[in-house]
Amino acid sequence: MVMVSFHHICNRYIVICILYMQFSAGLSSQFHELGQEPDMQPDVHLEYLTDSAIINKGYDTNKSYWQFAVPSHTSYQTRYTIRGKPMSMYECFIEDSYQLITHKKFFYETLATERVWKTVYHSKPQIVKDPCLRNVALIMYKDHLYMTQDSMKSINNISIPESYSESQEIVQDALIIKSHIVLLIDGSVYIQHQDGVNISLVQDLPIGQIKAIKGHDWCSIEHDLKASNDMFIAWTDKGALYLYEDGKTDNVTITDSALFPFIDLYSKIDIFQMALNAHPCSLGIALKLTNTSDSNIEIVFMLINLESWSWQVLPFTLTEVNDVEAVHMVFQKTPVTSFLFWTNGSVFYSYKEGRQNGKFTLTKYHNFSNIDTTGIEIQQITISSEGDMLLLTNSNRMFYSTIHSQTMLEIESGELPTDDVALWTDDYVSSQFFTVFLNTDSHTTHFVYKRLIPLRNEVLSSMYPYADSDCPYEHFISNIESGLYEVDMNEEINVWSMLVYPPTTSGSLELEMYRPTLLENYTFVYEQVGEQLNTKNMTIRFAQFSHLNQYKGPSSFYEERLRMMGLVTFEVRPSKTQLNCPLPHHIVSHIFIGCPRKRHIRIYNPNTCQESTVTYTIPSRYYRNDNGSPATKDKVVEYNVKQYGCPFNILNTQSFRPIIHMYDGNTYVKEVDANFAIWEEYGRVDFQYNSTMRSAMCIRKSQSWGLMTSNNLNQSRETIWGPHNYIDCHQDLSAISSTDFNFNQAYEILNRTFNGLMFPSDHDAFYIFNLKILDPNYSFCELRTTFGVNVTGYGGEQDTMPMVIAICAIILSIVILLILTYLHYRKKR
Repeated sequence: MVMVSFHHICNRYIVICILYMQFSAGLSSQFHELGQEPDMQPDVHLEYLTDSAIINKGYDTNKSYWQFAVPSHTSYQTRYTIRGKPMSMYECFIEDSYQLITHKKFFYETLATERVWKTVYHSKPQIVKDPCLRNVALIMYKDHLYMTQDSMKSINNISIPESYSESQEIVQDALIIKSHIVLLIDGSVYIQHQDGVNISLVQDLPIGQIKAIKGHDWCSIEHDLKASNDMFIAWTDKGALYLYEDGKTDNVTITDSALFPFIDLYSKIDIFQMALNAHPCSLGIALKLTNTSDSNIEIVFMLINLESWSWQVLPFTLTEVNDVEAVHMVFQKTPVTSFLFWTNGSVFYSYKEGRQNGKFTLTKYHNFSNIDTTGIEIQQITISSEGDMLLLTNSNRMFYSTIHSQTMLEIESGELPTDDVALWTDDYVSSQFFTVFLNTDSHTTHFVYKRLIPLRNEVLSSMYPYADSDCPYEHFISNIESGLYEVDMNEEINVWSMLVYPPTTSGSLELEMYRPTLLENYTFVYEQVGEQLNTKNMTIRFAQFSHLNQYKGPSSFYEERLRMMGLVTFEVRPSKTQLNCPLPHHIVSHIFIGCPRKRHIRIYNPNTCQESTVTYTIPSRYYRNDNGSPATKDKVVEYNVKQYGCPFNILNTQSFRPIIHMYDGNTYVKEVDANFAIWEEYGRVDFQYNSTMRSAMCIRKSQSWGLMTSNNLNQSRETIWGPHNYIDCHQDLSAISSTDFNFNQAYEILNRTFNGLMFPSDHDAFYIFNLKILDPNYSFCELRTTFGVNVTGYGGEQDTMPMVIAICAIILSIVILLILTYLHYRKKR
């Protein structure tokens, strides 16, 4: 077991100490003598962390621990993985450990004299988590509203901003969105900002009429073009539903029979509860309906897809609901819409977009008996990211289940029935569950007591003596990362999952996807049979091979490209599972199809230089103004080496063609082989291309800067030519072919192997070139860069008179010598 402690913060670094078995210096010393060297790395690539940002301070022999200095950055949370060398001691290996470092997201410090928010009375703690920062949550307990930002290590009151002038201070409901908390006060919705100072009334929502509000159950991936973490829903008693997103509000009326024809069958419609899902972006609604014919009451469940605004009524209803006062709903973290809902003492499930529905069976496993739910009142249901699920009742009875399951198993909670406790899970560390007890008797200081639930032990104990035999597999392992993959055009990723199971059972893996049409996927299953164990390996290949060559004209380019982009969510899980199976029960991940966050291009240049500014002058005869007219004045230009990199130094006798490299951040990806165009930043025209349309083997007139400029007079060079309107001259498109076609015109498109630039020999010059990738089927990114070229080799004007005099003198000397020679021989005769 790895223990982690924080010692101090200095020079913007947090010093972290790692030791084995807390207070066991001897064991740490033995590991050190065996050559153990722990390493600590962030789980995701962060812009503010470089390769040398985490400082390994080595092993402290006096205190017997390893130290690391981690930057105290501004991110709200960062999870680090601590792993050591694969060495054993006493036939045991040390597994990887995780540490979550958090910083404050909200600044709601309170003073004893300040006003604080109060809530309607809650006899048991009610926890509303931040869907993205799982260490942050709101707690409504008794008549106060609290907040924790350190995974329930401490809680604090939330102060009322001075700008809030209303007398009402009792909060009906609250939730957390991206950078604010949302408060429902006296039927109106307020947003208290991150700084804790400002608060504003949401004017687009009906004032004094809102019944309830609800936020996301799970975090929305920022790459998703359809979902937002600034989204929440609100509804009224009259069936009006409002969707708030990034300061904008949409609304729909559930009682509108034109939108929802089935409403005509009922005389009274009430919205009981809602839940908001991130992936897929959908809304679950529980409607309490009264039949027109017999006045019977039933609860109907409806799903609304927020991307297409399509809806469906799930194929089941609850009819015995006269005594039901409330329904609660929560989505599961799956790619296909699945959620749970519960009444006073019953829990129901809806899996696979309503195709699989039913009621959970609450059992005591050791005698296979169903539990009488009479008198059971459900307080809380918590789901971990790995698929574990715990139910807590008001009398502190606890039930365990897993994702996609239909049975709940009672386990020992370890809490007295009269204690006011709640459930807490640390998803980003190791999906551990805790019971939380709050001591809020003091008005100034509040204490939180967390007790780790030994979940695995409790489950196996409750299932004894069948705990070792019921799971249909031994191991479920995979290389799938639970975060985010990024796929550009013509790229692919390969992942695998393996199931290890005994020969007496049949094992298989299932793949489910949301938005599967955005990617091509190929599944390869390989099975290996052994005497004691079988293995089944499923390899999945996700590929993006769709092209933009079907679009009709530049105007539809961006619409077509946007249609091809999006977020794919996929899940891999064993087809059969039991409550005692080892974690994980499923693996959910996301693939973003689009431009990767840090993708860019660079011009390969092995030269080195000093980071300085190069200043040079462009004579007026060598450049044109922005409107294409001849220049009348010389222009003085500065080239920033630090910004654009070292310039290329070439001779004017050389042809130049840049080599383009693609990078993700500082990671090299590949050499670019797509077609691209070049233009000079300040309009220089004293260079040429060394290829013509004839040598490029064009079958139609090629695009050029002159042609594109004449067709787009009021646009800059950055926009007039690019992937949105690029047409290959090797395509026979008669509709846009030109009859005025001179094969000897310059071919102004370059690529890795063809065409280049030629420079004048009658003067030296410095160029600042912009480069843009033209191929619409190469990348979703707008790939462009800037670089400099310094052309030399011109010797300047020379005085030829001395050379002429010298040549004339030599010729005259030769002539005189010939005459003298002739006279000499003639005299001899």
